[in-house]
Amino acid sequence: MFGLTQLEERAVWAAIVILVIVGFAWHERHVGTVKCEKADAQASSQQDLKDAQTHQKQQDAVITEGKTYAATTSAPPPAGPPVRLCDAPHPAPVPATATPRPSPDAAPAVPAEAGGDPAQRPDVGPDLRANARDADAQIAGLQAYIREVCLAR
Repeated sequence: MFGLTQLEERAVWAAIVILVIVGFAWHERHVGTVKCEKADAQASSQQDLKDAQTHQKQQDAVITEGKTYAATTSAPPPAGPPVRLCDAPHPAPVPATATPRPSPDAAPAVPAEAGGDPAQRPDVGPDLRANARDADAQIAGLQAYIREVCLAR
């Protein structure tokens, strides 16, 4: 062939075979890369869609819980018996003047008129019940958030 020796001819054929193998490998690698890129793009778009749905579900749960919390806290506190501080009468009247004691950690003297009539003291019950209602609403909201958002992941 073309005046080449047998050794040169075999070398040319070996080079051609090597070029064909390298060319085929490069072509297949390119085709595989394109397939992988398409598969990655498709998987990425599917994951983005799933993430968007999960995010929307979590936002809906937060909005629903916000409405529930607002409805719970806007309701009037439940009625109950009056709650007054120091309802129990003193067993003995408080002395008007304290007797001096040698102890440095003695209780301060309390004037007798500080006790007053228990019926005249303000009712702190509605405030306490409103605080309890608000705390219950906050706890329910946090439990719903944990159940529907945090544990749903």
